[in-house]
Amino acid sequence: MASQWAVQGVMEKPAKRARYENGGTEQVHECDSKPIGRVQPGLLAAKPKHGAFVTVRYQQGAEPHRQEIMALIRSLQEYGSAAGERTWSVVTFNPELWENWQNGQISLEKRPEGKYLIPNSTKFVNTGGDMFFFLKSDSMEHIGRLKDMVSQQLNAFQDVSFDIQDSETGNNRVIGGLFADGLANPTDVENIDDFVITTEVDKGATGGSYMLTQKFVFNWTILDNMTRDQLENMIGRTVKDDILVVDDPRRHTKCAHLLDENGKHPLIFRQSMPYGLNKTGIGREEGAFYISCANTCQRFLDILKQLVAQEDKLISTVHAEEGSLWYVPSADELGLVPVPVREQLTLMPQWDVKSDNGYMFYNSREYMYRMTTGGYMDTQYTPSSRVLKLMGRVLTDWQRSWFEKMDEPLIPDLQTFLSKEDRKLLDNYDNAVPIRKGLATFYTLQHIVSTPPFSRKFDLYRIYPDELIVGVMPSFAFGLGKRVMPYLTPEEQIPAFQMGVNEGAAIGHVVPDYQVILDKGLHALIDEMENSAKSAQTKDKQMFFISAAKSLLGVQAYIESYAVLADNLSTKETFTEEQKANLRQARDRMKKLTKEKPETFLEATQLLFAMHCCLHIVGELISIGRLCC
Repeated sequence: MASQWAVQGVMEKPAKRARYENGGTEQVHECDSKPIGRVQPGLLAAKPKHGAFVTVRYQQGAEPHRQEIMALIRSLQEYGSAAGERTWSVVTFNPELWENWQNGQISLEKRPEGKYLIPNSTKFVNTGGDMFFFLKSDSMEHIGRLKDMVSQQLNAFQDVSFDIQDSETGNNRVIGGLFADGLANPTDVENIDDFVITTEVDKGATGGSYMLTQKFVFNWTILDNMTRDQLENMIGRTVKDDILVVDDPRRHTKCAHLLDENGKHPLIFRQSMPYGLNKTGIGREEGAFYISCANTCQRFLDILKQLVAQEDKLISTVHAEEGSLWYVPSADELGLVPVPVREQLTLMPQWDVKSDNGYMFYNSREYMYRMTTGGYMDTQYTPSSRVLKLMGRVLTDWQRSWFEKMDEPLIPDLQTFLSKEDRKLLDNYDNAVPIRKGLATFYTLQHIVSTPPFSRKFDLYRIYPDELIVGVMPSFAFGLGKRVMPYLTPEEQIPAFQMGVNEGAAIGHVVPDYQVILDKGLHALIDEMENSAKSAQTKDKQMFFISAAKSLLGVQAYIESYAVLADNLSTKETFTEEQKANLRQARDRMKKLTKEKPETFLEATQLLFAMHCCLHIVGELISIGRLCC
C-alpha cells in the first residue's frame, strides 16, 4: 500500500513560514510578503488607549492640496515611528477623490447615493467627507502632537474644513465601560488577507481596504431602564467578555453574524472607541465612534441591512450623527514604508494565553495568530499558508453554533423520489427493505446533498478554492448526519420500534475495507455488484447486491456533483488564477474517479475521503482512523 500510493518525485520538506535574508540571522516572516504586509501602517493596530477622529471636507471647487496632504501623511508616520507607544495615524479617502488623485488608474467601490447607507432606514448615515484621519496611541501626549500636526496643516488651507472628535480618555470599552469591542476580530494573516485587505481580485490596490465609520450617540434613557442581565442579553456577551448562549434572535452578536452564499461567516475588522462624556452619570460616554474594515463595502451594507431586518436591539439604543464609507490606501499608494505585521497586529489580552513551553495553544485565535505571524516555537515546522487558511475557515465555522441554533430539516420519505423503474424493481420482491435502504442512500447522496434547499440547509455541498481534497462532513457531533431518509412502511415501523431500531440506527462501528475500492475503482465495483445480483441464487442475496450497487451509484453521483460544483466555481471572478486552476484540477480529478480507479496518492485520498463523507451523511459513524491497510 505505502509503495503503491507513494508520492512521485522528491519528498518536499515541511512548508516554512519564515526565511533568512542574505544568509544572515535576521528572520523575515512570510506574512510580510503577503498583501497584509503592504497595508497602511497602523491600520491593524487595534485597541489603543487613546484616539482622535478627524473628518475633513473640501469646499466646492477647492484645490486638492495633494502634495501638502501627502507630505502630512509621511510626517505623521515618521512621528509615530519615532514616538513609539503604539502611535499611529491612518488616513482614508472618499473613494471618488482617491480615484481622481490616481488619475483613473484604479477602480474603487463607491459610496451609495443619498443621506443614508441603506434604503428604507435612517439608522446609518452617509454624511460624506473627503478625508478621515484615525489617530491612535497609548500616549495622550502623542495623540496631542498628532492632532496639532493635522490641525496646523489643514488650517493653512482656506478652502478646507475639518472637525476633531477625541475618544473617551483611557477607556476602550463601551456602554459605561462594560463591553469590549472587536472580540470577534480575525487575528491571523490568512483571514485578514481573505476578508479585510484588498488583493488582486478586489477593487482597490493590493494592501488597501475599505472602512465604515458611524458616530453613534447612545440613548441613555433607554439604557438606564435596562438591568445588567438585559444589557448582556442585548449584546450577546457578558461584561466579562464571555459569549452568552441565549436564544434571543435580536441580540447583537446574532444579528451582526452574516452568512455568505456558502453559509459561512465573512469577517470584518472592528476598531470602535467610546467618545465624549454624557452628563447624565459618571463614567458614561456620549457614544461610540464605530470603525470597521473589510475588503468590500458590500459586506458592510449587507450587515447593516441584516441589523435593520432583524431589529437588532443594540441599534434601537443609538442614533448616528455622521459617518460614511472610505477607501484606505495601501502603504505603497501613499509612498510609505510598510511596517512588519507583528509590529501592529497584536492579540487582545483575552486571547493572549501562551503556554510556558510555547507548544501548547489554549484558543483558536492564539493558535492562528502565532502560526501565521511566525510566532510558533519551531517556525520551520508550521503548516503552509494554504493549510492555515483552511484551518481558519474550519475554526470559524465551529464557532457558528454560538450565534445561531443549528439544525437539519427532515428529509422527505423515499417514496417522494422513486422513479417508475424503482417501483417496478421493488414490486419484484415481497420484503424489499434492503433495496429500499440502498435507494434511500442513493437519493440522499444524489439529490439531498447537492439540490436546494437541502444543499444550503445541510451545508454539505461547498468547496473552498484552496482545497485539494473536496467534500464536506456533516456538522453535528462526531460528523454524523442528524437526519436520514425514511424508507420503512408504516406497517414496518412498529415492529422496528419494538426492536429499538429505525432508519437511523445503522451505526455498526465497522471497519470498511477501503483497499477494495482503491484497487478496483468505483465504476468497476458497481459493475461487480450488479453482476453478482444477476447471478445470485436467492432473493436475499439478490437484494443485498442490488442494495450495494444502488448505494455505490449514490457515491458516484455524489462525486459527479462535486465535479460540477468545482467546474462552476472555476469561473468565479473573485478567485485568483491559482485558485481557479486548483478548482479545474479538482473537477478533472472527481470526473476521473467516477469511472476509473485512482492512480496517484492525491486521487486515492480523494476517493477515500469521498467514501468517508458519504458514510457519515447517510448516518454511518466511522472513524477516519480505522483505515484498513
